[in-house]
Amino acid sequence: IENARLYQSEVRTREEVALLRDYNQSILDNLNSGVFVIDAEGQVQFWNHTLEQLLEIPRDSILHRNLFEQVAHLAPHAEKVRHIARTRRPYPIDRLTRQTDSRGEVTESYRFQPLLREEQLAGILGVVEDLTLRVKLDSQLIRSERLAAVGELAAGALEAERGELDV
Repeated sequence: IENARLYQSEVRTREEVALLRDYNQSILDNLNSGVFVIDAEGQVQFWNHTLEQLLEIPRDSILHRNLFEQVAHLAPHAEKVRHIARTRRPYPIDRLTRQTDSRGEVTESYRFQPLLREEQLAGILGVVEDLTLRVKLDSQLIRSERLAAVGELAAGALEAERGELDV
């Protein structure tokens, strides 16, 4: 009887763990940011749905593969990211612009953060944000401000010219 109770308890615990895992996966998949986890050597351990869309790399084709061999635009940063395993310091890439076939030029930010469990490195967490729209809006704002300044200069010059003609 005791074995049956223990078995039922273990089954319930497994079911709860599976539900919690699915729940966490759902949360991570629905974030607006791309999220991944690599080990100290760069092997991908986790890859969320948003990242599949941002980088156009399906989860199944990158899990347990080397991030820096699969994502060419991150290859130049491989050593600095691996250095996190020794230093435990985050490594940000504030703005990385690359060309894609489907979306043209995109700009992203990356943040690599040590993932610690009981003071031991459990992996390196990566967070990716798409900055493309923000960069485009910023450049449009700067262009508008420049045009407004040119307009003000032209209006001032026109007024000055009129003032000279009146005299």
